[in-house]
Amino acid sequence: MKKSRKNFLGMSQKQIAILSGFSFLVIVMIASLMFLVISNLSVPRSAQSAASQVIASATALPATATVSLAPEFTDTPEIALTPTLALPADPPAGWIKFETAGAELWLPNSFVGGDMTTKRNESIQKVNELGKRFANVVTSMKAADKNIVLFAADKNITHTVIREVTLEYVPVPEETLLKDYIDAAYVSEGGLAIVIYENKIMTLLGLETRRLTYQSRQTSGLEGTVIEYALKDGPGIWFVAYIFPPDQILDIMPMVEQSIATFNIIK
Repeated sequence: MKKSRKNFLGMSQKQIAILSGFSFLVIVMIASLMFLVISNLSVPRSAQSAASQVIASATALPATATVSLAPEFTDTPEIALTPTLALPADPPAGWIKFETAGAELWLPNSFVGGDMTTKRNESIQKVNELGKRFANVVTSMKAADKNIVLFAADKNITHTVIREVTLEYVPVPEETLLKDYIDAAYVSEGGLAIVIYENKIMTLLGLETRRLTYQSRQTSGLEGTVIEYALKDGPGIWFVAYIFPPDQILDIMPMVEQSIATFNIIK
C-alpha cells in the first residue's frame, strides 16, 4: 500500500523546498543592503565635508583669478591713493634747480626759463634766444598773468608742441576745498577746450593734492597733454603743470614723477 504524500497549505514538499530557498536568498540580500546603509552612515562628517570641498575646489575659480576690462574714462574719475611724498627727493644728476617766490622745482638741464616774479623779463629773454620756433612760447610767457610764478620750456624740440613746465600760485580763502575749486575752475577755461581723463587724490609734502591729466587745445589749434598737480596750502593752491605732445605720455611720465618729487614749498 502506497503511502500518501502530505501537502502543506496545498503545496507539495518539493514546492515548499523551492520557496524556502528563495526566502533565504531574499533575507541575505536585505541583510547586505542594511549593512551598506549602516556603513555609510558611520562615515565621519569631517570626511564627508572634505570630499565636498575637494569637489567644490575642482570647479571653483582660483582666489587670484581676475577679469580685465578695458579702461573707461569719466569726466573726473577719483581714485584714493596713499600718501606718496613727505619731503622733497634728491634730484637726478645733471638736473638744475628753478627757484621762485615761495617754491622750488628741479628739471632736466634742457629746460630754459625761470622765475616770473622778480626776473620775468630775464626768463622770457632766455626762451626768446632759443629762436623763432619758440615764438609761441614767448608769446605765452608775455601773456601769463601774475599767478604764473615760474615758466620753463624744453629747448630740445621733438614735436610741434614744445614741452613746457609752469608753476602757478592762486590765492583762495583758507576754507576753500580743493575739490570744489578744481570742479569750478575746469568747467570752463577761457580759450581752452579741456577734457579731464584723470583726477587722482594724492598727498605731497603732507598736503592734500590732486593729479589731473587732460588734453588741452589752445586757440592756436595746437593740442597737448597736461599732467598737473594741485596742492592746497592754507590760503592758496599751487599748480605744477607739465605740458607735452599727446603721443609722448609714456616717455615723459618718468621725468614728471622725478620732477614733482623735488617740488618744495619755501616758507
